[in-house]
Amino acid sequence: MTWLGHDIDLEAMSLDITEVRKEKAYDCNAFILRSRGPSLKDRLRWLGILASMHLVVSRQQTKKNRAMITHVAQKVAQGCSLSFRWSLDEQERAELKGGTAMAVQRSMLSVSPRQTCGLNIVAGNKWLSWAETIASARNDGREDLAQIIGRSANSALAQGTMEAYSSMRRRFADFSASFTNANSNLGKYRNLFIAHLIHMGQLKSIPIATAALNFFYGRLDDGDAELQKLLVDSAKRETPPIVHRKKASQEDIDAIVDWALTNESDETITESSIVLLSFLAFLRIGETACVRKKDLEDKGNGTWWVRIPKSKTDQRGLGSTVAFKIQGKVEEIWRKFMKVLKKIKGEQFIFATQSGNRPTTDALRKRISAVLNRAGLGHKGLTPHSFRGGAATVALRNGANQEDIKRVGRWKSTSALLHYIEPTPL
Repeated sequence: MTWLGHDIDLEAMSLDITEVRKEKAYDCNAFILRSRGPSLKDRLRWLGILASMHLVVSRQQTKKNRAMITHVAQKVAQGCSLSFRWSLDEQERAELKGGTAMAVQRSMLSVSPRQTCGLNIVAGNKWLSWAETIASARNDGREDLAQIIGRSANSALAQGTMEAYSSMRRRFADFSASFTNANSNLGKYRNLFIAHLIHMGQLKSIPIATAALNFFYGRLDDGDAELQKLLVDSAKRETPPIVHRKKASQEDIDAIVDWALTNESDETITESSIVLLSFLAFLRIGETACVRKKDLEDKGNGTWWVRIPKSKTDQRGLGSTVAFKIQGKVEEIWRKFMKVLKKIKGEQFIFATQSGNRPTTDALRKRISAVLNRAGLGHKGLTPHSFRGGAATVALRNGANQEDIKRVGRWKSTSALLHYIEPTPL
């Protein structure tokens, strides 16, 4: 697991340390604190970081660890930056998934010259307190609490959010590398980065940029915070209006149903059902690809449930269930599709490839495009997202409550939903 979503380049100067003894970590602290060069603030930060780690030491490893401690101290004295990441072994993975095995924490320490590594991965009072609190817990023998605090750096955000934040942090590091003293006044250069995004016309990236930098470096205060708000407000006034992509209408769905009923082959029924399920259950293309036979449940009276194991807004894979109604022309297609599914097992994907594997999203896009062309809708410029947005638009025009539409479509905010709704008269 990458610590704070950051992939550390483990080169010759990197050290892989497995914990067992606190004493060696404290020896390492003392060695570094006796070294010349780093400022007192940096030494205190490194003290907190190293105090949160343990070293495995056996009789065979003593010489190796002494050499390692010397190596770290020398690099720190030369003005190197120090960072580390948590990684999980098999036992810890089992524990996180609900197992009972005692976890063994491993940490990875990386020492890199400042002139080549750019900004530190994290900074600010939050992370200083994070490291010091871990150290305090371990000093008092509360390894269980130290583990919880340590893991919070990874578990506070969804995986996809962490990846997006980390990508933005790397962009900021690349941008600030062109300045000679970015570390001396981080707030000023964070605002320069926002100005850079405005200059590049990347206005939609500004919200995630501010959120990512707040996470890694803490919130700005005083004048820096006021200037950031000024820049964000300015960008909002320049942000272009929402562009409404083409949405599938109920007439488009009816045309696909008519085409499928005309052909009635198993292939035609299955391919048209990709579109129907995406429309009826407000599915993203990745969600449609992951549906297995066991995820569909007939609740009677034309009502069906589909379980979505994991989605873009459900990074932990907790799963969600969407109910949809089968009625009208769609009912005949769905009944024929259920006959096709009787030939496969519950664990199999309902839109599987010929080899039985889960279809890729690219492959599913091509199959949807083929359905549209064969149904005479190729000229309309519809995409897989057209059905999700079209379903939301049809539901809204039929009088459905906006909050219910957000819940069924798993949109987290009204602003996100608006990108999918076609302009609708009152």
